[in-house]
Amino acid sequence: MIKCCTHDKSNSDKTQIPSGLVMKFENGNSISIQWGYFNYCSNREESQAETLTAEIMITDATGKAHSFGNDSVKGWCTADELAKWISFAQGNAIQGTYLERMGKAIDEASAKPVK
Repeated sequence: MIKCCTHDKSNSDKTQIPSGLVMKFENGNSISIQWGYFNYCSNREESQAETLTAEIMITDATGKAHSFGNDSVKGWCTADELAKWISFAQGNAIQGTYLERMGKAIDEASAKPVK
């Protein structure tokens, strides 16, 4: 599935214009690619028809977001970076946030064997 997204043109102009897309893959993962007003991209002050960079978010079928270090979004991605992240979303399991992974590791380390 591929869906076009719209955003306000700017803070002062609430005209809705195309400024991104969401792609959902057979494995259940999705990637959101957004640009324009208020996104981490080269034209974040006002949405335009094109951009040099875009912001992405990758989620699994349950909506759990992939972690890009300390954030669930990655900004200022070039076209070449976008291509790599699209391929990643299409072919990989999504890892949760750092806190989710650490919580699981702590739970596993604290687990006591069943007698």
